[in-house]
Amino acid sequence: MNCLLHRATLELWFLVMITQAGLLVLLVRRRAWRENPAFVSFIAFSVVRSSLLACVYACGKNWKLFTAITWAAYAPQFIILIAVVLEVTRIVFQPYESFPTGVKRTFALACFCVAALAVIFALIWPSAPAAEWIKFANGFDQALSMTLWGIFGLFSAFSLYMGIPWEHRVYGVALGFFFFLSVDIFVSPITARLGVAASSYVWPIEMLAFLASLATWIIFFHRAPVPHSTPTSEQLKKILALLNTYVTPVEALERRGRDKVAKTEWRTVWVGGERNV
Repeated sequence: MNCLLHRATLELWFLVMITQAGLLVLLVRRRAWRENPAFVSFIAFSVVRSSLLACVYACGKNWKLFTAITWAAYAPQFIILIAVVLEVTRIVFQPYESFPTGVKRTFALACFCVAALAVIFALIWPSAPAAEWIKFANGFDQALSMTLWGIFGLFSAFSLYMGIPWEHRVYGVALGFFFFLSVDIFVSPITARLGVAASSYVWPIEMLAFLASLATWIIFFHRAPVPHSTPTSEQLKKILALLNTYVTPVEALERRGRDKVAKTEWRTVWVGGERNV
């Protein structure tokens, strides 16, 4: 049984790595970094992290180095996820000044309630006997997963409420993280309660959830329109020079027309009993 589980985990891991690389190629080809630079950074970081872990596993199964890379990746991954949240917030509430104060206040209050409930749950949920820093890390991971899960769910709801088209990339980003974190908030308490022994059974479930999220992102980013490039200052100067070459002859023609009209002698005639100039 353990042999079959181990083989299935390796196959899932390989499939996730291939799908991650394919999504990164799609994001680059669709120029997604112009509108979603934080999300592209998250996918690129995930590809690098998975590649490093795969190399460590293939080169000798050094579990200490494997665990060290896994724990060391949490800090930059947390920072990038916060950047993704801010990025989606900017997209949903852009321009920020035009939204009513009540909508912004309701969204901020909902996010605060989600974060408070996540922290309370992480504090009262029992954890397996371990070192204090491991208990803190597990509790922090539970609270962060539940908070992000709630925030991305709120992003989808508020985007739908404000009339953002369903084909927009913001739904793909929010729903992808919502699907993945839905499983993560389910398995994180189990791992914290049972300890490392449950990791071998939980990891395939998390990879399946992440694979579903990758499929969601691929679908939405493949269907979404490609962002237009912003012209540089040099391109704007060339456009302005090209327009000036046409503006000058048009102004000259208009001036000639006005002069011709001014020189024309106007006289009143009667046509069919009506006055005409």
